[in-house]
Amino acid sequence: MNSLKKIFDRDTWDEIFESISKNKTRTIITTIGVFWGIFIYIALAGSATGIQNGFDEAFSGMSKNSMGVWAQRTSIPYNGFEEGRRPIFRLNDVD
Repeated sequence: MNSLKKIFDRDTWDEIFESISKNKTRTIITTIGVFWGIFIYIALAGSATGIQNGFDEAFSGMSKNSMGVWAQRTSIPYNGFEEGRRPIFRLNDVD
């Protein structure tokens, strides 16, 4: 209760405004810094939301429990097949 009384005390506010008026340069620089920080926070939060919405839209048609598999060229010969061939997967390969 004592701290709440101190906030509404006239002497506290007089001291605050006196300090602000004596240190104008510091007050201006601090104000600019606070506004810049708020601006950057809003810009980054907006960008993150935009990127999230973009990913949600890009992957909205894809199933959540799907898996993609693709093949690269082989690096060594195997079982009579030559090096550098591209394997072809078929649906019966799933089993």
